[in-house]
Amino acid sequence: MRPEDLTDWVPIPGYEGFYEVSSQGHIRSLDRDRQNGTGVLKGRVLKGRPNDTGYLIVALYDRNGGRKDKTIHSIILETFVGIRPSGLQCRHLDGNSQNNSLSNLCWGTSLEQANDRKRHGTGHREMSRKGEAISWSKFTEKDIRDIRRKYKEGATQGTLAKEYGVHQSYISRIVLKVVWSHVVED
Repeated sequence: MRPEDLTDWVPIPGYEGFYEVSSQGHIRSLDRDRQNGTGVLKGRVLKGRPNDTGYLIVALYDRNGGRKDKTIHSIILETFVGIRPSGLQCRHLDGNSQNNSLSNLCWGTSLEQANDRKRHGTGHREMSRKGEAISWSKFTEKDIRDIRRKYKEGATQGTLAKEYGVHQSYISRIVLKVVWSHVVED
């Protein structure tokens, strides 16, 4: 089933008329007029990108064009369950940080989160790993070298983003060595 075929779309609080979320963990933008008056911006299902800790994030734009990166799991829980209670954090019940379906998420204490990590074998040791040693890594070191080489040869970040199936901002972070800085060119 395609995400856009789901019927349980609801507005994201604070972004009504701009974005909706489904209990299956998908986020979509809605058709809206461009701010500069040059037509309509077509809505689409957004692809999340992993942040530095492996959680999927999306960029949401408010009425004034201000951008805010938000984790998909937080958006799902805040929309369907309510604002995060003080002192609690999001738990992924199956241990998969990229499974953002509502049935896999709940608010919990840091102790519950620590017990989840222990049970699923997803402890903080992942945070000390680099590159392809990280379980959610999409790239190999060879990919990173190829991206940097192609960029130096004149490929645009947008073209590379489409080729590798990631957001342009992540390609920018690769070529600027903000991420994958440990990879040296051949």
